[in-house]
Amino acid sequence: FFFKFFFIGSDSRGFPPEITNIIRVHNGEYVVLRSMGFEIKTFDEVPVVKEIEELKDQVFVADKEGFPDFIIKEIMEQPQALRDCLRGRLNMLKNDQVQLGGLGDVLNGVRIIDRVCNASRIIVVASGSSYSAALL
Repeated sequence: FFFKFFFIGSDSRGFPPEITNIIRVHNGEYVVLRSMGFEIKTFDEVPVVKEIEELKDQVFVADKEGFPDFIIKEIMEQPQALRDCLRGRLNMLKNDQVQLGGLGDVLNGVRIIDRVCNASRIIVVASGSSYSAALL
């Protein structure tokens, strides 16, 4: 594929209204961006061909819901956002330990948790308040 620019996001509602075509990337897949295009692969390095979807009648109006500004709204929503994020992903183990789902999965013969623990560096890409959280 060749495009002049890319927008990458977890929710298409954050895209400018001029963006009308998207390609969805699912769990177990990742995107390799290049100057002349991109490709999508599975974690097992299998190329994936995706169809371009047209966004239809996407209407999203951001609302501060009574908060003085969006950053305060986001801060106040964090406890619920964390609960929503972890719902169904926590497995309680013995001795009150918690293991997030997926970390025990195996990729190319190595458990993902072992890859994370033995990584020489971890790069987190984020902006705004997500960037501030990533610094922790």
